[in-house]
Amino acid sequence: MAVPSDHARGLRSFVWITGIACPVILVFIVGIIWAGLGSTGARQHFLGQSTHTRATVVEDVEDGRCRRSGGHYYPEHHYTLEWSEGGEQRTEVIKRCGTPYEIGEDIEIWSTDGMPYTESAVARRLLIGGLVIAFSGLFALMLWVHVFVRRMARS
Repeated sequence: MAVPSDHARGLRSFVWITGIACPVILVFIVGIIWAGLGSTGARQHFLGQSTHTRATVVEDVEDGRCRRSGGHYYPEHHYTLEWSEGGEQRTEVIKRCGTPYEIGEDIEIWSTDGMPYTESAVARRLLIGGLVIAFSGLFALMLWVHVFVRRMARS
């Protein structure tokens, strides 16, 4: 059974628009995320080039408050951390909301060029990888529909 030509034209234009839009949207999303990472250290951490180590909390200064899920306000803490990286002793301040660290507590960090991160980049990598796979799958589906419509229009 042949697809009516008006219907085929409509499907073809939909496929082309979506086929062009998917890669453009994907590049836009990746660009926004890349720009949002900001510093070189944050990019290195995201790309897995950070050093996994442990740091000691040496100072805790409560400064202001921040909002978390559920509309609750928690104090914002500025922690001074000390750790060893590449044979050098490092000291840096991080901000954190929620459950406070204790002075003298040994915490897990990922360090790039002397900048500590308290969370692994795996969750962000999985999210971005999922977006790339989803948009790539949508693009492949649009190409398949385009081929299908062309074959139907010919018969």
